[in-house]
Amino acid sequence: VSEMRAIKKKYGIPRKSELIAADSVAKIEKEKLNQPADYPVHVYLTKEGYVKKVADSSLRTNPEIKVKDGDQIVKEYAVSNLNEVLVFGSTGQVYKIYLSDLPDSKPSELGAYIPNVTAMDDGEKVLYADLLNEKADMLIVFENGKAARFPLSVYVTKQHRKMIKNGFCIKSRPIWFATITDNICFGIKDSKDRILAVQSADIPVKTVATTQGIQVMKLGARDTAKEVG
Repeated sequence: VSEMRAIKKKYGIPRKSELIAADSVAKIEKEKLNQPADYPVHVYLTKEGYVKKVADSSLRTNPEIKVKDGDQIVKEYAVSNLNEVLVFGSTGQVYKIYLSDLPDSKPSELGAYIPNVTAMDDGEKVLYADLLNEKADMLIVFENGKAARFPLSVYVTKQHRKMIKNGFCIKSRPIWFATITDNICFGIKDSKDRILAVQSADIPVKTVATTQGIQVMKLGARDTAKEVG
């Protein structure tokens, strides 16, 4: 013992670290540890159903965006990696693509095929896709001459849901989708080539996405709405 004391006296140095109680250590929530990175990206949606996420840093060195032969970009966004894309399927399901789940693509790559990313059922088709903008409304025109309007915020979920069953009404076939943040004027053409001009402000906003909408175009027994522009 005396020998150990002598060594401690000769070679010992003061403690450089501090002992603290366990309950004084700040706890890091598991959710925060798993939270995806937030950084600026450009997102591209194409006519043939591809989605591509490119980090802004990649665009600085190679700004030319490649798409599949015969395809074309229909929508482009400059957003955060934490944003979501909504995909409306022909069976009435709404699929959510979390940008943070997509790998960063090079501008020269094609990106991901939406039906594969969303695991759509065989035969199901993409009717519409757009960014989830909580301040915007969804506008849908149906074949029976009705139009529905509801806030896109109905698709905000607390959990990491990738598919929302019965996400919108399909009792009549949807022929046109639009994301709006202000009043717009659009025309509906029926099967007899009659055209009706409609103001979106005249369509009341409903609180549920499965609303059938209101009748905006009167149709004959055998007539249908066929085109919107």
